[in-house]
Amino acid sequence: MDNREIKPAESGSRLGQSIHLRGDIQAAEDLAVEGKIEGEIKVDGHKLFVARSATVKGNISAQEVIVEGTVAGNILAATKVTLTSQASLEGDILASRVSIEEGARFKGAIKIKSS
Repeated sequence: MDNREIKPAESGSRLGQSIHLRGDIQAAEDLAVEGKIEGEIKVDGHKLFVARSATVKGNISAQEVIVEGTVAGNILAATKVTLTSQASLEGDILASRVSIEEGARFKGAIKIKSS
């Protein structure tokens, strides 16, 4: 990837670096996580961006997931999962498409679902 910053659409929400949340999150809009989340994240029908500064401990479900930070949990995406070169994922991926950049750390299994 190039050096451009990846963020959800302007209409989305952002959980900043100072946020440390224990509990599940359910959103009906794009979501950018920059802090620490311990719990399940569901943004079905929308995009989830896990920033380089973020740590997520829990399963993720979204339309599309882009990971630059650290995730310990499974990822279910309706369309695509992208692990950037800075990403670290320990968990399984279920998606129609998966992109893993060189340098990303990944421990788990990938299952490609048919469209």
